[in-house]
Amino acid sequence: MTNLVEIRNLNIRFTGERTVHAVTDLSLSLGEGEVLGLLGESGSGKSVTLRALMRLLPERDPHLGLYQSLGAIFSRLDDATSAAPMVVRFELQLLSEIGFGLDLERCVATGASGDLVYVSPKSGRAVSRLAGEPWADKMLRLPAFLQDREIEPTGPDLADGFALTGYFLTRYVLEPRGLALGDERAYFIAALNRALPSVA
Repeated sequence: MTNLVEIRNLNIRFTGERTVHAVTDLSLSLGEGEVLGLLGESGSGKSVTLRALMRLLPERDPHLGLYQSLGAIFSRLDDATSAAPMVVRFELQLLSEIGFGLDLERCVATGASGDLVYVSPKSGRAVSRLAGEPWADKMLRLPAFLQDREIEPTGPDLADGFALTGYFLTRYVLEPRGLALGDERAYFIAALNRALPSVA
């Protein structure tokens, strides 16, 4: 069986007036269908380990909102219907926290706030149906559940959400670092596809 996550001998330390060894020689793996919990006292290195796995956040910046969102997702992983939209929103939140937030409130072309159905891949801003129609084949689709939390997403809505966040994570965050979207994300979406048809 292929591991979705595998860490061997992870060491993280913070230097300053004194050196703090936050994580020492940590090894773990997570296979498909397995669940892993990180338990420990406050300050034992749980959050630091997760941030190291994400390889995206500056090591000393606090990101309480991301931490709380991730905790909420972990508590719902047994329910794909709840977890899937939470993960899409988490990826949007991650983009925002690291300085690449998308503007999904108003149409970049007209300033209108209604009937927003596209996102410009160039600007990361919403586009209304009317303004985007001539370029619809070049636009990313903006699923309604990202604008209204009361809307229950369908499988295609979730697929559009993951395509949207995946595009901007790749463009702004991963490619400049010589990275690509991890297989873990693809495996997660595949698992959702099994639970919710038409997510892929």
